[in-house]
Amino acid sequence: MLSKKLEYERGLHPAQMDSFLDPNGVLFPLRDVLKSNDFQIEFRKDYFNIYYKGGNLLKVKGSRRFGFEFDINYCNNKPETQYKSQIESILKQQDLYAAIMHLDYLTSEMESWWAAGHDKKERREQHSICQVNRQNENDVYVVDIEYAATGYGRADILAVKHNGQSGKYKVYLIEYKQGNKSVSSGLKIVDGVVLPTSSTGSFISGIYKHYEDASRLAGLLRNDLLNTVRNSIYTRNRLGLAAFPSAETLDSIKFDDEIEMRFVLSDYKKLDAERDVLERELSAVRIKEKESRLKWDCILISADDYRLRV
Repeated sequence: MLSKKLEYERGLHPAQMDSFLDPNGVLFPLRDVLKSNDFQIEFRKDYFNIYYKGGNLLKVKGSRRFGFEFDINYCNNKPETQYKSQIESILKQQDLYAAIMHLDYLTSEMESWWAAGHDKKERREQHSICQVNRQNENDVYVVDIEYAATGYGRADILAVKHNGQSGKYKVYLIEYKQGNKSVSSGLKIVDGVVLPTSSTGSFISGIYKHYEDASRLAGLLRNDLLNTVRNSIYTRNRLGLAAFPSAETLDSIKFDDEIEMRFVLSDYKKLDAERDVLERELSAVRIKEKESRLKWDCILISADDYRLRV
């Protein structure tokens, strides 16, 4: 929401905010759409994505005349399509208002594409996490997903928890891992040094690798990160999608000094054969923590429990 954003700061362009707030604005009808739990909005750098049940429905960009994208592949690779010709016409004309008025065309094609065998459990889980953790602004609240910064790393989830006494928000980088196979970074520890086992010299996306990413984000990109969170809190309030306390203006949103990291392991089974993998990852994190000072915790939850705990 600032006039000039930092390189990895996310937030609506002021013209997009104006269109959301103006009853005659092309984006204004989306406010009612977003009140449904089936839809979520995620802010990027001067553009935003609308997700439908976890699938990317629309990417909206621009400041004067808004452009938008819909993946036409949702109309392909399935037994039949109902609205492909209508959607192609809307896309060709870049008629965003028509796309918003006919969201049922787009969501119908997405539903039938998933039903044709293209569904992903990860999509459903991400949607459930947002759905469950965007209900109470005084509890853990998801303010952004899939935060990424080239050369620094990425985080599955940015979440906050408001401290009623201090009036400040604690920011959490959360990595959501599903099942036992998601834990390993492909590492070994030799004389107290964490090394990759791969011949490429790189770690894979396990617990330790994500802690490395989070350490860079919380350290080197702290201001970008906090501005992204501040923009999301403020914008969700302005659009009537949330009621965060202590957030009347951008400047009124204050943060705790420390950002923290959480690993949430869903449906992790404590198998004897794989117990050493998790313990080795956590041992590697403890070694890295001595350098980065990024506090963390690892929380196990059941497969159908999407409430985030910190």
